[in-house]
Amino acid sequence: MLNASVPQQGRTRPRMIVLGFVIAFPSFAMALGSLSAAVEIAQETLRQAALVLLALSGLLRVWSLPFDWLVARTRR
Repeated sequence: MLNASVPQQGRTRPRMIVLGFVIAFPSFAMALGSLSAAVEIAQETLRQAALVLLALSGLLRVWSLPFDWLVARTRR
């Protein structure tokens, strides 16, 4: 993913971006899985929290007024 910010031309750049995503997402998922097993958080609780955060994030992208309000309030 760092390769995307470097200005370069060529056929390898898109492949490196895809490779970065392919490595980053499973790594994060495995780290989160091992962390939740170590902390002994119930998997269902973690799943529900992730679902709520994902739904909230999607709602803020569709209905951006609360997000714009929050950003304006934190920039003061």
